[in-house]
Amino acid sequence: MYNIEILLLLLLLLLLLLLLLLLLLLLLLLLLRLLLLLLLLLLLLLLLLLLLLLLLLLLLLLLLLLLLLLLLLLLLLLLLLLLILILLLLLLLLLLLLLLLLLLLLLLLPQPQPPTPSLPPPPPPPPTTTTTTHHHHHHHYYYYYYYYYYYYYYYYYYYYYYFNDYYYYYYYYYYFYYNYYYYYYYYYYYYYFYYYYYCNYYYYYYYYYYYYYYYYYYYYYYYYCCYYC
Repeated sequence: MYNIEILLLLLLLLLLLLLLLLLLLLLLLLLLRLLLLLLLLLLLLLLLLLLLLLLLLLLLLLLLLLLLLLLLLLLLLLLLLLLILILLLLLLLLLLLLLLLLLLLLLLLPQPQPPTPSLPPPPPPPPTTTTTTHHHHHHHYYYYYYYYYYYYYYYYYYYYYYFNDYYYYYYYYYYFYYNYYYYYYYYYYYYYFYYYYYCNYYYYYYYYYYYYYYYYYYYYYYYYCCYYC
């Protein structure tokens, strides 16, 4: 009886041990699973981090590419600006060369000179008076002729210079259309001579005007002298 009880006890103990072992195994399996899950999670996290890093790198690369493209565009714009500046400088140099050539041509061309005005001859002195009426009448006709002679003489010179001025005006006007810079070079030259002649004409005008009135009154003086003296 005792032996049977002992055996039973032993069996029970064995069973308990087996159960314990099974429980331990189950626990170990659970731990292993947990570990595996943790490892998987870690791996996933690492993968995610790697993916994020790759994405960041790609973004950085894209930004760098964009910056490079912008720099290339800026360089191209600078090159275009340089080319435009060089072309403008070349055009300016060509214009300067053309201007120099024109100036050389203008210097080589013959320069027109306006005519210099000349004074008409001074009037002759009036004849001496005599006491006879016959001579007085001769003086009368002589001064009458003398007055008209100076009157037409004055108008002849006045219109002669006047039309000469217009001839020179149209002559320089033609030069203006023929050569623009030639005109502007001679423009002041012409006006200098024009006003010089203009003032001289007024001087001549008043000079002859004075002569005209001088001989006019002289004529009347002799005319009245013929009749009243």
